[in-house]
Amino acid sequence: MLVDIDRHSWCLSPEALEASITKRTKAIIVVGLLGNMPDVNALTAIAARHRIPMIEDAAESLGALYLGKPAGAFGAVGVYSFNGTKLLVTGEGGMLVTDDKRLYERAKRLAHHGINKAPGARYYWSHELGYKYQYTNVQAALGLAQLDRLEELVEQRRRIFHWYAQRLHGVEGLSLNQETPGSRSTFWITAVMVSRAYGLRKEAIVRALEQRGIGGRPFFYPLSSMPPFKPFCRGRDMRTVNPVSYALSPYGVCLPSAATLGESEVAMVCDALVEILRRSHKRRLSRRTLVTARC
Repeated sequence: MLVDIDRHSWCLSPEALEASITKRTKAIIVVGLLGNMPDVNALTAIAARHRIPMIEDAAESLGALYLGKPAGAFGAVGVYSFNGTKLLVTGEGGMLVTDDKRLYERAKRLAHHGINKAPGARYYWSHELGYKYQYTNVQAALGLAQLDRLEELVEQRRRIFHWYAQRLHGVEGLSLNQETPGSRSTFWITAVMVSRAYGLRKEAIVRALEQRGIGGRPFFYPLSSMPPFKPFCRGRDMRTVNPVSYALSPYGVCLPSAATLGESEVAMVCDALVEILRRSHKRRLSRRTLVTARC
């Protein structure tokens, strides 16, 4: 079941989760979006009440905290991504963490063709169908070196977000990603929601930024809007099931957030974004004036 997001944190909504649980629910996957944390206390309480394990997808939230506890440490399993776009990178791959020794041993076996690697175990003997998910020593060394710099990397992103927040403060119809109460977001990416009053959807804003030599990205699309996930919608109109996701997605833009950005570059991005919005607003006013005059 694909569940709606919270309007403020953009992470999984506890209320929507509670309403979506059925007898067929086997696990809850909780995602920390763009470096933020969801309302973890509410979500873990729901999971415990229904006796359903929680899997924490911390791919985008490594370094984030909730009530002083790190992202990825709340579920039965936590997973991280070290893809080239993430806060901590090793080229590709990721990491799984758990306090459950049984889950740990099974994950380790599945990562290497289903082979039991315990001392004295039979060589090259697959106990179950497995995969090739092993990490190289070089990648692990890169990851460990960057892990020592994690707080520095988080502070870089938080500083960039602060510059954006200062420059865009007071611009009507704009809102940036927020921190969930009790959490510390990494602001892995700074994203902006643009009021529909400007008459611009995210794709048009990204194209306009690119025309000015600025790389932007559209905010994520609801999973239920994509063809591979249609079978999970069971014929329902997901716009009514996940109204917040569908309301926010068309108007969100991810702004440049590379760790190397300087304050002057952030200012240039903000000036370009404000100019794009002002031009669109003027065009809409002109069209309204023209229609009124014709009437």
